[in-house]
Amino acid sequence: MIEVELKDIHVFNEPDSATNFCLAAILYIGLKGEEGADAFHAIIVSPKGLYDSLKNEKNTVLRNYILLQEYDLKELERLVTEIVEISGRETWKQTALFLNKFFSWNYEDYGLDPDHLDLDQLDPRYRD
Repeated sequence: MIEVELKDIHVFNEPDSATNFCLAAILYIGLKGEEGADAFHAIIVSPKGLYDSLKNEKNTVLRNYILLQEYDLKELERLVTEIVEISGRETWKQTALFLNKFFSWNYEDYGLDPDHLDLDQLDPRYRD
């Protein structure tokens, strides 16, 4: 089982309100104790921000959203770390695909077949 960790979080922009926001973020997650990370994308949103961003939609499906009652980077880090700590699998590929259920993996839309993903073409640190 490999160990992974949250390396960094980059949230684009600062919210105008601590209770009404909808912001894009990149979560950098990689192998514990090693340099480098893959990017996972998420939307950080408050209940009011979610309502405001979807009020013109009749129905929708949500994925890659992290709901916070108030904008709090420490709480965001705690929530993401909680998921990352249970994500370790036998290989990086398996781990990244697990994390991809919660956050959008940077390589998700590269046309790579997850069942036949050749990590040699991505990064030598993550070879099976």
